[in-house]
Amino acid sequence: MTGQKITNHDMTTTPDDARAEARTRLIDQFRDRYGSFESEQYFLLIGWWLSGLWLSTAWGLVGITFGLGLPLAFWMFDRTPAIVTLARQ
Repeated sequence: MTGQKITNHDMTTTPDDARAEARTRLIDQFRDRYGSFESEQYFLLIGWWLSGLWLSTAWGLVGITFGLGLPLAFWMFDRTPAIVTLARQ
């Protein structure tokens, strides 16, 4: 099969090129789904602790204002996943 050409929509490739492209796509999909090593480091070293402080601040806001800060606190609760993982909602 080496040397045989595959024609695909005005593009000519060899089977080795097609395999390399499929492998690259698979790696990109894995990175998109599971993230990178840097995001894991952020989660463990910063995100976990920052989210704890963030949630404590939200709870404190509710406690100090006797419930008047509830809308802001719920907004803070809603934003917590973005702080933990840096993911956009």
